[in-house]
Amino acid sequence: MGSPISGTMAEIFIQHLEDSFIKHLLDSKSITFYARYVDDICIIYDFSHTTPNAITQYANTIHNNIQINPTSENAGQINFLHLKR
Repeated sequence: MGSPISGTMAEIFIQHLEDSFIKHLLDSKSITFYARYVDDICIIYDFSHTTPNAITQYANTIHNNIQINPTSENAGQINFLHLKR
């Protein structure tokens, strides 16, 4: 925080975590879609391969300082980006 390079360093770190821990979930079809924009993540998964709780538990074990707080779809809609109007 505070340094002009901190955002870049955070992005590099998160991309490393995605390559190390998320890519194999996509390859194994445990999740079918993964997208991230800054700190918002959208995951689409197949119920026959995994559950929301399994994804959350796995994600929360990736790094001690990162905790995932999931928000499920509601009435067929998701809040992916929190846009200010």
